[in-house]
Amino acid sequence: MNDLRSAAVRRVDNLVGHITASPLNSVKKTVLVLGGGLVGGVLAGDLSTDDDIVVTVADASPAALARLKTAYPRLNTIKLDLSDKAAIIKAVGPFDMVVGALPSWLGFNALSAVVEANKNYVDISFMEQDYTQLDSIAKAKGTVVVCDCGVGPGMSHMMCAYGSKFFVPDGCEDCIIYIGGVPLYPKPPFNYKVPFCPHDVFAEYTRDSTVVRNGKVLRVPALTELETILLPMVPEGKPMEAFITDGLRSLTQKPIAKNMCEKTLRWPGYHNFVLSLKDAGFFGMDPIKITSTGQTIVPDAVTSQLLLPHWKQNLDTDPECTVMRVQLTGIGNERSGAPGKRCRITFDLFVSTDISRPVRRSSMAVSTGCTCALVARMVLHGQYAVPGVHPPEVIGFQDNLFEQYTQGMASRDVYPEVADDQHEPSCCGKCWGNRFVGLIVLCLLQLFAMIDRALPSSMKDTIKEDLDLSDFQTGVIFTGFVIVNVVASTFFGHLVDKGFSRKLLLSCGMVAWSIAACCTALCNNFVQLMIPRAIVGVGEASLAAVLPPLICDYFPPHQVSKALSTTYTMIPVGTALSYVLGGYLSGIIGWRLAFVVSGAPGIMVFAVLLLKTPVKGNYEDAAAKKSTPPGGIEGLKILLTTPSWVALLIGRLGTAFCTGAMTDWLPTYFLRTFNLEEGQVGLIVGFIVLCGGFLGTICGSLIGDFARRCMRQPYFFVSFLAAFLTASLVTTYLLLENKWVSLSFAFVATICLFLALGPLGAILNNCVAANLRGRANSYEALFVCILGASYSSAAVGAVSDATGNVAYGLLLVPCMLLIPIVVWCIAWLFIKQDTSGETYREKTEAEKKDTKRNELTGLVSEH
Repeated sequence: MNDLRSAAVRRVDNLVGHITASPLNSVKKTVLVLGGGLVGGVLAGDLSTDDDIVVTVADASPAALARLKTAYPRLNTIKLDLSDKAAIIKAVGPFDMVVGALPSWLGFNALSAVVEANKNYVDISFMEQDYTQLDSIAKAKGTVVVCDCGVGPGMSHMMCAYGSKFFVPDGCEDCIIYIGGVPLYPKPPFNYKVPFCPHDVFAEYTRDSTVVRNGKVLRVPALTELETILLPMVPEGKPMEAFITDGLRSLTQKPIAKNMCEKTLRWPGYHNFVLSLKDAGFFGMDPIKITSTGQTIVPDAVTSQLLLPHWKQNLDTDPECTVMRVQLTGIGNERSGAPGKRCRITFDLFVSTDISRPVRRSSMAVSTGCTCALVARMVLHGQYAVPGVHPPEVIGFQDNLFEQYTQGMASRDVYPEVADDQHEPSCCGKCWGNRFVGLIVLCLLQLFAMIDRALPSSMKDTIKEDLDLSDFQTGVIFTGFVIVNVVASTFFGHLVDKGFSRKLLLSCGMVAWSIAACCTALCNNFVQLMIPRAIVGVGEASLAAVLPPLICDYFPPHQVSKALSTTYTMIPVGTALSYVLGGYLSGIIGWRLAFVVSGAPGIMVFAVLLLKTPVKGNYEDAAAKKSTPPGGIEGLKILLTTPSWVALLIGRLGTAFCTGAMTDWLPTYFLRTFNLEEGQVGLIVGFIVLCGGFLGTICGSLIGDFARRCMRQPYFFVSFLAAFLTASLVTTYLLLENKWVSLSFAFVATICLFLALGPLGAILNNCVAANLRGRANSYEALFVCILGASYSSAAVGAVSDATGNVAYGLLLVPCMLLIPIVVWCIAWLFIKQDTSGETYREKTEAEKKDTKRNELTGLVSEH
């Protein structure tokens, strides 16, 4: 199935071809639009852009007609009483076709008048009457009528019809429509604005709603079946609440699924508010008498009057948006690409207030008006010419008409996106419960990995004395671990991208890691110690390759930084616990049994095997999900031509050296410089790393997410700032002689060092496609660790052996941090945005759309 957003790229060619096929000397069609309100004005203006169509708008309000004439000079206008059936019949006579944009209470009267006048008709009115009762009359007269051609119903029904064609006969099990028009920036306490009278909103909540359950059509109360839903297209990943309302209409006459319903979307808190009003009788239509005054009032009218000032919509100050998701689930056919298997078809729509015009247009008016205008063109030009009164799904059942419709909407910057999954993904990628469990499991694995990784550093002098090692040899052990770890990460990264089970890879790695950690207790010399530590590196490599891509599939792009920061907080926590436990356990049970304890968490392999994981590329578009992963050389070329990835890679050489050196030598530095005991050093350094690292990781994510609202490449800015402050503070505390002042500076330096963890993780995983994330992480780890971290500990140890002072060796850290300071500053200032899920990018995409729109206008004018 094609991604419908790509249709926008072809819209210039399509329109130019349409213009070429419609010579200026052709006979022009005449269309009468009944109603000049918000939607009527949009659809009339849209139709008037065609040179072969002459559009006239009829309305009872001279002010509305004057406003439309000013906004769309090509329109003709006539004053008409739209409640007078005889007047409508007389007025539509000279026209080739009629389009209705009337309120629901006028809709059926106008429809019957147009059918009686034998004129083709396309209508958006949400009329309460059953319009199919006019079907036999329309067929007898040869009249073509399509009703409910708005967003919901309308676009939603077309999507349902089109999506149902991807399932075997009677194989579509569930169909649900989520739709709502809401403020883009909700304001308490109501979190809602409306462009029309609140009474029309209350009417949806007081009448029962039609649903389909197990193939049977039922009536259920509105406002029931409340749920909270997360939709990836909603800005900032805000949750929305959804509840049953009456919107299926014609879909219940011939249900396409065994279970069907429509739910209205609102911001959290709205449902409880309106439900309380409904239960208390505020929406009642029966007059009641006020005992104290003797006055008689209608509760619904009073409530509407009181809420109108608070709910009235002003697009200049309260931009709004239309959000819709249509989702069908069942057994797929050949067309779905997964014949005989459960699959899911999802349509998503997000449109916000149109600010490209002097007078702003609401997203709901644009989406509704353009939908009606496009269907009207199909009827006008004979592309749909079946006599009778039809629901909007007749367009969705015909591939060519649905494709034409979606391309037309895309050319108007309204993008109904299609995501097709061969196999139905587990909902865990979009369900808070499973997502939360997955995050906890990954955090615990990261915690245990860091405890084991830092354990040799916390007992360095004890191991050195027992095995008769030099400082250089103790550093080489860490170097061997790092090299094996990153080489194995590259291998695991390739397996992840090739589609191997991430749970199975992670489980195998954990088993190897736990066994090797326990075997470390049997070592008696340098070589024997190197081997199990290298195997531990292989085990932990599976976590390094699996964790970031898995996080990117659990969370939408704009939440990746926070989610990664949460797992990365386990780095300082695990390192700190390792320092404390290492110093404590070595004094009680010895360093050998301490390694046995570090291998015990291998039992978590059962938690991993039971973990529910989302599909790969859960938040990618359909094309990205189905694309074949690039080969090894091709994938590397793609990465090397991604500016953000290259800048991150170069800068990480310095921070990796810093992290490796400080992790391995910081306890030893304080132990030797200030003559502290091993247990004391473990507690002090553990506190510094735990609190400083935790604060730094959280603050880095928050600062980065705040900065992305006002600058490009905000995560590079945070990373540059972190590297600069860390280099300054490390230099300072290495030159100080006062113990407590030095420890204080070390604490602040640790905060600054960890500031960059979350932002760098977001850059790394958001700047590449899902089918390349595993290798993006493993290649980054390979290059950075070999060229940055692998020799850091050994280099510090060599300088320490040569000078007799470990502080001189640690001065290599600020020198290496000059690399990220320079590179990330350049990236922040000069690299164009290629990181998804950021507000600044959304602005850039809007600018691109404006450019394409201007190009299209120029081509049409030139023609």
